Amino acid sequence: MADLVSVLDAWRDQVERRDFIWGLWDCLLAPADYALALTGADPAAGYRGQYVDERGARRILRTAGGMAALAAATLEPLGWRPTTAPASGALGVVRPALDGGKGRRVFGAVRYGDRWLIPGDGALFTEARPVAVWSPPAGV
Repeated sequence: MADLVSVLDAWRDQVERRDFIWGLWDCLLAPADYALALTGADPAAGYRGQYVDERGARRILRTAGGMAALAAATLEPLGWRPTTAPASGALGVVRPALDGGKGRRVFGAVRYGDRWLIPGDGALFTEARPVAVWSPPAGV
């Protein structure tokens, strides 16, 4: 397993440079890329290459029971632990504070310091209300 701070900083740099692309670099796969870089295990292995647009992503989420259910089903078998106290390096499903944290949309995100980093067209650091959060596996 890699050093958390180094992987987190390298991932943040990628987020700042990369453009949002459904099925390659979006709020489902980008956080999974971080998890893969950190642990060597890919939580998104089962759905990479399975969608190329928002409709396809929504289909996967609907089948899984939502983003939080999909994250739990893919992260927990790899040793990620549910938590209510997110620390830097945690993975989360969050509802951004941009709309008061009351909107229906949720996003996959990585905790970076005291904010959530949501991948998109460049980095979006935001305060957000966590829906579900996982700490990295023990030993990371």
